[in-house]
Amino acid sequence: TGQAQATVNITDQTPPVISLAGGAMTLNVGDVFIDPGSSVSDNVDVGLVATVIGNVNIAIPAIYILSYNISDAAGNAAITVTRSVIVQDNAAPVVTPPANITVAATDAAGTANSIVAINAFLNAATATDAVDGPRPVTHDAPAVFPLGITTVTFSATDLSANTGQAQA
Repeated sequence: TGQAQATVNITDQTPPVISLAGGAMTLNVGDVFIDPGSSVSDNVDVGLVATVIGNVNIAIPAIYILSYNISDAAGNAAITVTRSVIVQDNAAPVVTPPANITVAATDAAGTANSIVAINAFLNAATATDAVDGPRPVTHDAPAVFPLGITTVTFSATDLSANTGQAQA
């Protein structure tokens, strides 16, 4: 009788698979970011947890990419999975108008906006944005203020194209 011997060596050759909870996210500046997490499945190992590389700064508008990686005990690396997190600025600047004023008419047409009191009024408005800081202010004042009440709208736009307004 002849005999021969052979061995079968069973090894883990299958990489784990990472699945994200949720997908891409959009947040506003100042929101709280909580990573929805991920799950890892593997044909041999249990309890694997993906490592997250990257971070999200909720104070700065940008697109942040988080990468999720893991290798199983046999050294099989999962395909890296990514999540994009968009932090956007959607809050308009706060415009502070000047106090209302009363000015004497210079003639029947009214008063030019170049006189000292009106000019000071038009330049007294301020604007501040939570992300971009102080912002320049524009207004829709006429060149000549006619007799009666004229409402002036003051506006400021931040770097994310959000516009705030106030009137006096």
